[in-house]
Amino acid sequence: MSRKNPWFRPKRTGWGWSPNTWQGWLITALAVAIIIAAVVLTRGALHH
Repeated sequence: MSRKNPWFRPKRTGWGWSPNTWQGWLITALAVAIIIAAVVLTRGALHH
């Protein structure tokens, strides 16, 4: 049975998790894109 790499690993210093594979980086990029889109859409809705 082969052991797969986890998508995220604990940070060496500080609190939280860091991406460990391309899948982890993809999830991180998608989360950032969703947050940016939500901020842009919300700011645009407030100005109209």
